[in-house]
Amino acid sequence: MPYFRSPIRLFIVLLIVAVAFFILYGLGILSPVVGAVKYVISPVQRLFTNSGDAVAGWFSFVGDIEKMDEDNESMRQEIDRLHSENAKLKEMVHENELLRAEVGFQHEFSYETVPAAVISRSTDPALKAIEINVGARQGVAVDMPVIVSEGLLVGRVVEVFAGTSTVLLTIDKQSSINAVVQDTRANGIVHGEHGLDLRMELIPQNEDIQPEQTVVTSGLAGIYPAGLLVGKVGEVRESQNALFKEARLDPVTDFDHLEIVFVVTGAN
Repeated sequence: MPYFRSPIRLFIVLLIVAVAFFILYGLGILSPVVGAVKYVISPVQRLFTNSGDAVAGWFSFVGDIEKMDEDNESMRQEIDRLHSENAKLKEMVHENELLRAEVGFQHEFSYETVPAAVISRSTDPALKAIEINVGARQGVAVDMPVIVSEGLLVGRVVEVFAGTSTVLLTIDKQSSINAVVQDTRANGIVHGEHGLDLRMELIPQNEDIQPEQTVVTSGLAGIYPAGLLVGKVGEVRESQNALFKEARLDPVTDFDHLEIVFVVTGAN
């Protein structure tokens, strides 16, 4: 078509066609044609639009799944931690109940206490003491009793700092406890012996003391309240003193594995 080889002529023809199209469209003559074209291409348009929405939704869904996985993992870790702590607490309660049943300890009491963690032990073989992570800031004072579990005597506070305290254990040779045999009410003084067990002295000769009997604090001297479990009689020894006899006591507290203790700050 030689007529359209000239660029100017081609431009003029296209311009006339465009002007004619806009005039006819403006007059509404081409509306049916435009409607037919839209009807034909609308499914294709919807396909691309829906495809784009689906892709965006897919990526959003994948992101939500990853976030849920992270949250679920955190929840699983927290549940595992709580299960572990619950198991430890149940085991401690079970062991305490067995021990109390074994030694026949029936005393009931209600004290105000401050929980503490054992942070160190004395490196001096001649000194049986522990250091705990509470002190004057938590209301701890010298001579306050220290127990473990429900009424098992550990010792007493002998030195207090701002945030820590030193506890002298009952098995230390410097420890002195006014005690009573729970069944017979025989009184005596309990000292540490060799840092391993306990010795109850100044028991009147006429008292009938037998192995396996329970020994608790008597409440005399004002340091230890009455009824704290000290130990149980291991063997009775005859004393050279005609007025008194003594007994070796087996401690009921596991001093080698102390982790959490309670400082008795008062009575409820």
